[in-house]
Amino acid sequence: MERPEPAPGEWPATNYYAVSVGYFETMGIPLRRGRLFTDQDREGAPRVAIINETMARRIFPGEDPIGQHIHVTTGPIAFREIIGIVGDVKHYTLGADAPMQTYEPYPQQPFRGMSLVVRTATDPARLAEPVRQAVLAIDPDQPVSRVATLEDLVANSVTQPRASARLIAVFGAVALLLAAVGVYGVMAFTVAQRTREFAIRIAIGAGRTSVLRLVVRQGLVLALCGAAAGVAGAFALTRVTATLLFGVTATDPATFAAVPAVLVGVAVLASCVPAWRATTVDPITVLRSE
Repeated sequence: MERPEPAPGEWPATNYYAVSVGYFETMGIPLRRGRLFTDQDREGAPRVAIINETMARRIFPGEDPIGQHIHVTTGPIAFREIIGIVGDVKHYTLGADAPMQTYEPYPQQPFRGMSLVVRTATDPARLAEPVRQAVLAIDPDQPVSRVATLEDLVANSVTQPRASARLIAVFGAVALLLAAVGVYGVMAFTVAQRTREFAIRIAIGAGRTSVLRLVVRQGLVLALCGAAAGVAGAFALTRVTATLLFGVTATDPATFAAVPAVLVGVAVLASCVPAWRATTVDPITVLRSE
């Protein structure tokens, strides 16, 4: 059945693509339901269309889109029957959710400009010139430009986010190093200030293991306090970091668990050297010097 026409200003926006037979297989876009285009979907045949999962979910909530009819404003007014639902694709950027997408057979809605997609099991860069020659053999006046592999296109689309992520990673590594040095410095200073205390503890029977645990525990407390403050600050900055993340949320539980664990582990290791020095205190020498 045909859906009622929306009121002015309420038309849903969808990305539109006119594609040929074999496009979805070449691009690796999975078919979720229904069927793909065939050679029978040609000019003069009943108008058909394929939509993505996002469009099916938003426009037909709780309904079966297969067999429904939609009107796309591109070209002459004509309703298209939805014959299939395919997976979502991020055509332009990896940073945003996939928009609603509508596909129509190229013979039923041809465009002057087009892109040719070739899938190969070998190095795709080697096929650039043979494909160019094949196109020129069909139409010598047909220009072929902007030849690139999908790997190159994806790499170019994430160049800036990747550079930003690397810069943040460098700052993070420096911050981790400074945190380790800072914890080591604090613990070394603390041990030096408490040398007499440790000597007395050992003199009255305290085991060196207990002194080691005492120093490490103090470093652990400092690390846990710093990790808690860091997690709170990270949550506050999730809106900023969300634009640099693909395929993972800014509040990913695994990340928020792993990073503090690494920081605490580094802090404990940085406390081990001062703690070991505390266990080597000679009570007699220290007390005589006092």
